[in-house]
Amino acid sequence: MEVGRLKTKMQRIDVVDRPRVIGIGLDIFYPDYTGLSPLTIDEDNGSFSAVVGSRVNMKIETNLPVKSAALVFEDSSRTVLAVEDRVSRGSLLVEKSRSYYIRLLDHLGEENPDPIEYYITAIPDEFPTIDVIRPGFDVNLNDEMVLPLKVRIFDDYGFSSLVLKYTVVSQGRPSEEHVAVLHFSDRIKTEGDVEFNWDMEPLYLFPGDYLTYYFEVADNDLISGPKVSRSRQYVARLPSLDELVAQTEAESQQRIFKTEDLIRSGRETVQRLKNVVRKLEARNANTPKADWQDQKELQSIAEKNEEMLQRIEKMAEEMESALERTQENALLSREIMEKLAQIQKLFEEVATPEMKEAQRRLMEALQRMDREQLEQAAKDFQVSQEEMLERLERTLALLKRLQLEQKMEAMIRKAEQIAERQQGMNEKTAAADRTSLPPMSKSENEIKQSLERLKAEVNELRQMMNEAKMEASPEAQKFAEAVEKTDAGRDMQAMSESLQQQKKEAAAKQGKTAYTKLMDMLDEMQKQFASLTEDDSEQIKKAIRRAIDDANYLSQGQEELIRKAAAMDPRSLVLREVAVSQQDLSSACSGLKNSIVELGKQSPFIAAELQSLLNRAVANMGLAVQEFENRRGTAATRNQREAMVDLNKAALRLMESLDQQKKCENAKNCNQGIAKLEKLCNKQNQLNRQCQNQCNNPKPGPGKQANAAREALQRLAAEQGTIRKSLEQLQREFGSSRHILGRLDDIAHEMKEVEENLADGEVGEETTQRQLRIYSRMLEAARSLQRKDFSDQRRATTAEEQPVYIPPSLPANLLNDRLQLEDRLRDYLGTGYPSQYEEQIKAYFRALLKTEAQRHEQSGSGVEQ
Repeated sequence: MEVGRLKTKMQRIDVVDRPRVIGIGLDIFYPDYTGLSPLTIDEDNGSFSAVVGSRVNMKIETNLPVKSAALVFEDSSRTVLAVEDRVSRGSLLVEKSRSYYIRLLDHLGEENPDPIEYYITAIPDEFPTIDVIRPGFDVNLNDEMVLPLKVRIFDDYGFSSLVLKYTVVSQGRPSEEHVAVLHFSDRIKTEGDVEFNWDMEPLYLFPGDYLTYYFEVADNDLISGPKVSRSRQYVARLPSLDELVAQTEAESQQRIFKTEDLIRSGRETVQRLKNVVRKLEARNANTPKADWQDQKELQSIAEKNEEMLQRIEKMAEEMESALERTQENALLSREIMEKLAQIQKLFEEVATPEMKEAQRRLMEALQRMDREQLEQAAKDFQVSQEEMLERLERTLALLKRLQLEQKMEAMIRKAEQIAERQQGMNEKTAAADRTSLPPMSKSENEIKQSLERLKAEVNELRQMMNEAKMEASPEAQKFAEAVEKTDAGRDMQAMSESLQQQKKEAAAKQGKTAYTKLMDMLDEMQKQFASLTEDDSEQIKKAIRRAIDDANYLSQGQEELIRKAAAMDPRSLVLREVAVSQQDLSSACSGLKNSIVELGKQSPFIAAELQSLLNRAVANMGLAVQEFENRRGTAATRNQREAMVDLNKAALRLMESLDQQKKCENAKNCNQGIAKLEKLCNKQNQLNRQCQNQCNNPKPGPGKQANAAREALQRLAAEQGTIRKSLEQLQREFGSSRHILGRLDDIAHEMKEVEENLADGEVGEETTQRQLRIYSRMLEAARSLQRKDFSDQRRATTAEEQPVYIPPSLPANLLNDRLQLEDRLRDYLGTGYPSQYEEQIKAYFRALLKTEAQRHEQSGSGVEQ
């Protein structure tokens, strides 16, 4: 530097290239349990994300050789890297999220200026999740003692275990917590559903006992240790008979209350409709438009009706759900279940298509405000409302009648349970020593209290008898008296005192006497209940047969009137005489309708549309009478034919109702078949276990051991054959049960194959799997007896208008040959007609033969009869 004459010394400037990072490469190795493949990142970026526990190998390139290199973390800790010329290498374990920078030092002592800060994001291994999909709520166990379970598990990297933990609470005392390890498919890696049926039979639960259970799932984190998640706790309870009965009775009573409320609402609606119709009729006929207030009133009535229909639909759904629960608990007999299912169907059919159509026409008339059209639509709607009300009243009567039967059956179940408990107490007394007798006194008092509660239910039973209008039934009265008059409680009290005083012989004698009296009471209850239901069924069947005969008689009388009117001049004055006969037929048809209405209140199997058919028949007959009086024979004949068609349809519906009534009666016999099938299921299960043990044993070599193995297999084959023959016999006993026959036939066929394999000494995995399949199908068949054999009756279908076919006249020479008639009879009876039509066919041909005989007598031909 020079300034004037001044000049500095010569200085030297050295240019130094300071160290810096020019490249970063990362190799990330995830923990083995994650199953993730290693990842290479070559983006010259030191920031990365990795699962906790991952090992990261770093490769750092610099612009010039460095003396040292290190990773400096935010907490000032360091990780020294291995330096080789311009490349530095090192590794680190990802334990947490943190930041770092790279510090370089070259041989001149220079450091890299302003190093970049990088970030390590540690991804934690999340807790697994578990959801109980089925049942997903607290449940009551049924007689099968099997709880179907479905568990959904999820984790980010996999699982190490799934366990079920449960505690049994018996008589208020909890057990220790039990742990069951659940195995699931290897295909479930990070998520999936685990399904199984939990058989609780080995837990020996008693009514009133329950268990609490939950699931725990652990992931496979080997770095920080497996993390465990658990589901919420659920309760599975075996309800007592009293609880099941109370629930069923409460639901039954609730249905009756709701139906009564619907009937009250229906009556109010009908009365409001009548008032509107009277107002419309009273207005001046010259007024073309309806009053605005009338329109609002009718619109309100239509909305009220729609609300009623929704309530009825909801009741039908609730009843269906209650039916399913009752089936699972096997609380009621199949006969009562059949009736309940039919009543549920009646609820679904309360809203008829005609009523819906009448409401639609009413709404259209409201929009147009035409007085005449509105008046007619209101009248039609009123008729449909009255019909709906009649159906609801019929349903209410059936509900009250069935409520009584349910009560009587429930009381029989309770009496059976009391007798069983007394018998158990007698056995314990006989086996106990004197010192252990006093504590048993409390249990005997509890049995006595159960009998007293049963007696207290008689008052409720008598009230139900009055509501069902069966207070005069001698069977129902004797049923109630059997419970009221038993004095088994006195012997129970005496036994309790003897137990307290350690008088073993006296207690045993008193317990035996009490048990005998309980069985006498139970026998009388069962006898009177069976007599009541059987007598009712017989009376109903007789009434249906009478109604069929009356419908056929009216149809025949209508047909004769049609022929008589057709032979007259359509405008003859004599037609008025035919009108008198037609009026008599109309009155008789009204009588038939009334009898069917009453019959429908006794049996749920009376077709719901019968009343509509007879209403239409009476209406057409009334129109025919008017046409005859006005000497319009052609129009009258048309109405007569429509009335005859409705009568014929009514006869067919009555025959179908009779058939359903018979099927319901046959349901009693099916209960015995259920018990037999369940016993066969148990035998098959035992046989399966024996075969499984035989399959697991090592195959013997030649000699006595081999002979013994062959004999064992032949014995198992014989047992399988015995079960198969019993199943085939049971199949024959079921008769025409369409849901069971095919299943039992297939099962028997598979049993035959197993039997042959065992006899040939071929026992292996395939044979044992087939036996398991046989057992599973037998269980399913047993369940179907309880749940599905009346499924067709529960399915509501809308009636469809069928085309009417009127057959041509009979040939003139038909009656000339008696043998020809008898041949035709045999031919028709052999062509697969349903059994319920057989009597009708025979009656038809008997009438033809009688007509032939009378004709020959009149002509003096002398033909033998």
